[in-house]
Amino acid sequence: DIHLSDIVSSIRGINLEEVLATRQKMVNDFVWSIENLMDGKINRLVNKKGKPIYGVTFLPDLPIENDKETFKGAVLVGRMDSAEWREKTTQKFKTTLEGKALKIGYGKEYLIDLEKLNSLKLNTTILSKKPHSETTIDDYRKKGLIVKKKGKGVGSIFIRHKEGNGICDDMAITSVGFLHGESAMTLGWCIDATDTYSKFIKHPVEGGVDEWIGEYTRKRWYKKYHEELVTPEECMEIIYLGAKNNVPIHFSSSHRRFTETEVGANKATFLEHLDFVKTGKFNPHYHLGFERIPSKKFYHSLQRRFEMYGKADLIPKNSK
Repeated sequence: DIHLSDIVSSIRGINLEEVLATRQKMVNDFVWSIENLMDGKINRLVNKKGKPIYGVTFLPDLPIENDKETFKGAVLVGRMDSAEWREKTTQKFKTTLEGKALKIGYGKEYLIDLEKLNSLKLNTTILSKKPHSETTIDDYRKKGLIVKKKGKGVGSIFIRHKEGNGICDDMAITSVGFLHGESAMTLGWCIDATDTYSKFIKHPVEGGVDEWIGEYTRKRWYKKYHEELVTPEECMEIIYLGAKNNVPIHFSSSHRRFTETEVGANKATFLEHLDFVKTGKFNPHYHLGFERIPSKKFYHSLQRRFEMYGKADLIPKNSK
C-alpha cells in the first residue's frame, strides 16, 4: 500500500519538501487570486505575477465578473464533495428525476498517521472502499490514526462514509454555469482543480482544501457585504443535478482531462463545456473521461436533467 510521499521520495533527484512547497504555493496563489478578484483588483484567475492559476494556459483568456453569482461558484463546487452536504441532498431529494431512489456515495479527507495505518493493518483501499460509521471514525481518532495536524509521516487520505456513486464533476460544474453564469463555472472549476493539487501539499486540512477555500470565500463575502453568499437549496441543487445516478451517467473528468483537447474536440474539455453554456451548441465528436463516454451522450443527459428539473429554459434554444 503506497502513499504519494513514498512515490515522490523514491524518485532520484526529487526533493519531497520542495514538491510539497511548490504545490502549496499553487494553492496559496489561488486563494490570493480569489481575494483580489473579490476586491476588484484583478479580473482574471492569475497570480501576483500574472501567471495563470495552476498553470492552466487558457485561464487568462477568460474574464471573471466581480459579482455575487461568480463567487457562489467557489462555495457550490467546494461543497459538492462534502459528506455533510451530500447527506443533506439525499434527505431533501428522496428520488432521482426518473423517480428511482436517490443514492449518492460520499466520504471525507482525513489527516492520517501512516505508521499507525500499518500497525492497525489497514490500508488506503480499505479506507476508501469500505463504508465507515461515525463510531468507527471516532475510534480511529482515539487510536491516533486520524490526527489533527500535518506532520512527518502524516498524509491526507480519503475515508468512505457511505457506499454509492458520487458526482459527475462535468455535470455539476456545467450546471453551475447554467444556473449561475460562466464566471461562476470557471471559478468553481478551479476549486475542483484544487482537490487534485491539495492532496499532496505542506498544509492539508481535514475535509479537503477545496472545501476550505469554498468556505473561506463564503466567510470573506459575508464579512465584506454582510450577506450570505449561497443558500442551502442552491448547494443541494448542484449536488442533485450532478449525481451520477440521476439520469445515469458514470464518468467524471480528471483535472488533466479537463485541460486536454481530446481527439475530435476543438479545444480543452472545460472550454467545450463552457461553449455549451454560452451557446447551447455542443461538439458531438469527442469522448469524455477515462471511461470514454461519447460527448453527445453527456450533453443529451445534461439537457434531459434540466428539462426534467423544470429549468430547460436556461439552456440556449439553438442547442442540438
